[in-house]
Amino acid sequence: MEPIDHATLAELLRANSSLRVCACAEKRGWRLILKSGEVVWTLVDARNRMRVFATLNEVGAYLRGIAVSNFHVDVSAIDPATSDAELQQKLSEAKQAAEHGERIRRQMLEALEAPRPSVPRPGGR
Repeated sequence: MEPIDHATLAELLRANSSLRVCACAEKRGWRLILKSGEVVWTLVDARNRMRVFATLNEVGAYLRGIAVSNFHVDVSAIDPATSDAELQQKLSEAKQAAEHGERIRRQMLEALEAPRPSVPRPGGR
């Protein structure tokens, strides 16, 4: 996995619309993994250390700020039976995000499938 900083990521996003973004849970927080084809990067800070976000909301805010509106969430590194409160919080955040996404998708489909009222044309035709 190659490191990628914010400036390089922003440039890559402008040039590559097929970039896949994943927020991966770990004990310290959420890290970002980015993939294009066979190339995989991890977001790093100015000191070239892996950037870790405290919450999934912070990840979402960061990604919206660089025009990424869709990303995957991976909690596979967390044991669901763990008693660690911080890890349980991360699992809860991921579950809430998934439920919210599903609710929005369902509402969009319902709106698209709803019958449209006819709009009268000017002049009565």
